[in-house]
Amino acid sequence: MDVGYQSMLVVAEAEPVCGILRRLDQQALVAPAGPGLTAVVPGRGDWLPIELAEKFSRQLRTASLYWAVDEPTWVEAKVFDQGEGAHRYSSHPILRYEELPPEPLEPLGAETGPFAPFGTDRLDEAALLRALRGEPAREGEPKPPPRQQHRLIVEALGLDPALLTADFDHALARAAEFPGAVHVSTTLD
Repeated sequence: MDVGYQSMLVVAEAEPVCGILRRLDQQALVAPAGPGLTAVVPGRGDWLPIELAEKFSRQLRTASLYWAVDEPTWVEAKVFDQGEGAHRYSSHPILRYEELPPEPLEPLGAETGPFAPFGTDRLDEAALLRALRGEPAREGEPKPPPRQQHRLIVEALGLDPALLTADFDHALARAAEFPGAVHVSTTLD
């Protein structure tokens, strides 16, 4: 699977998130994403990003959200609560048919409730549901490609999508654009 980028949101302040990354010797760019929310774009390290999301949730006893976006195909997400998998989302559900079904399948887990803890006071539930379903932002527009769909989801949560929709190298190159951003480096850096 060729993943275009992966990112995470943690319902916590940045300092304890950075502490976990340092203990794990995991490179990442970390920045405040909203009140009580921290964005993480993982870089080099021994841990898979989805494992990091689980660790943040378990060690901080909070919720975390893992995103993976494959440019041509899909958006995937997994919500963790207190370290346990609480919800899974896939914009392109796995087909279990030998032939394509007569009607397109709905995205898996396209529900707004599990994503609410990651929103701000500007959360737009109707826009979030449209984005999770892969519907265009405006009537008459084509279905958004995965990166744009993820952008629409993040915007519906009331967050700035710039950091959460970037791969590590691009995020690091633009770190100065993200207020409060911290580059957590590894012992190999």
